[in-house]
Amino acid sequence: MTEKRIAKELGATLHPNSGALRIKHDASDAEKLYEIKDANKTYTLKAEELNELWTRAAREVKTPEFIVEF
Repeated sequence: MTEKRIAKELGATLHPNSGALRIKHDASDAEKLYEIKDANKTYTLKAEELNELWTRAAREVKTPEFIVEF
């Protein structure tokens, strides 16, 4: 699982169910909120995804980081 591996490499805590529950987004640490995507060949980045990550990170006083691994 890419999310688990990347979160471990970053020293971040993985959120249950990829953030689908109360705690949103894929992982976090004391300073950053991470959204991690695994794309086989292509990935369409939507402004809504970036805006949601940025908004939640700002509320939590964290830096948003959007990671796409190909």
